[in-house]
Amino acid sequence: HPPLSALEEAHLPFRRRSMRLVVSDFLFPHDAEILVPRLARDSAWLAIVQLTLPEEAEPALEGARRLVDVEGRGELDLMIDHKAIDDYRARFGRLRLGLSTASRRVGAHFAHVVAGTPVRDVARRLAAAGLVEAA
Repeated sequence: HPPLSALEEAHLPFRRRSMRLVVSDFLFPHDAEILVPRLARDSAWLAIVQLTLPEEAEPALEGARRLVDVEGRGELDLMIDHKAIDDYRARFGRLRLGLSTASRRVGAHFAHVVAGTPVRDVARRLAAAGLVEAA
């Protein structure tokens, strides 16, 4: 098994009443209704930023591809056609919605940011989510 990420560990080494900013792609098996409260436990403030690559947020039609897991060294052959992209977008949307909903339930802030987005657009998105103040 590949090693667990810090977010998947049984013990999260956070200080009580700390301000927490968690940045991850969250593209690992998890239940947001369990993970987000764990991240928020005993915090003074929590913000969650899901940072993904453009191709993770909006995959392109590519046909037959072999995916190689660089962490676990596994391989998967698949067809990236319209149906696969539609299914992926639906799952990705549910993932974002789950993180957003779980964040609101514990009083945390949530934003999704796509890498490579112009910094002004990122700042607007983070301000709209309450992570930073607009100046």
